[in-house]
Amino acid sequence: MFHKMTKQNSYLLLFVFVWLCAAGAVAQSVRPDRDAPLPSRSKSPIDAGTHEVVRVIDGDTIIVGDKDVRSKQHRVRFIGADTPETVAPGRKVEPFGLEATEFTKRKIAEAGNKVRIAFDGEEIDRYDRTLAMIYLKMPDGKEVWLNELLIREGLAHARLHYRL
Repeated sequence: MFHKMTKQNSYLLLFVFVWLCAAGAVAQSVRPDRDAPLPSRSKSPIDAGTHEVVRVIDGDTIIVGDKDVRSKQHRVRFIGADTPETVAPGRKVEPFGLEATEFTKRKIAEAGNKVRIAFDGEEIDRYDRTLAMIYLKMPDGKEVWLNELLIREGLAHARLHYRL
């Protein structure tokens, strides 16, 4: 049933295996990868500090800047927190996505539509969004970290690593 492998055949098999591995590695390195980061800036166009919120996109993305001047508006993605999708093109609204969005809207409104942005590592992702930690100064004077609050409330997953 099985043929006895000769020494010559084993060398041939080893050669073919090594060649296929090398060819696969080369193909992988030149293959356009849909998850590969797009060329982007590494420095955010906005500075750390307090910014006016123009609009809440979804639970983990907002637009900050001048509400009257579109060219001075910037999309900011909450780094480390991943809420269910509500506005992704071609995708249905995911469970708890609307709740996460409403929670973010409510908390930002409670803070007077102002957020403090801080950076930690890469500042721009492959979608040209600013990646930031979002802090809110609440009416009682305490500052809360919105990224963490979404996770604690069960409205976001902690996402520590994702492709930029």
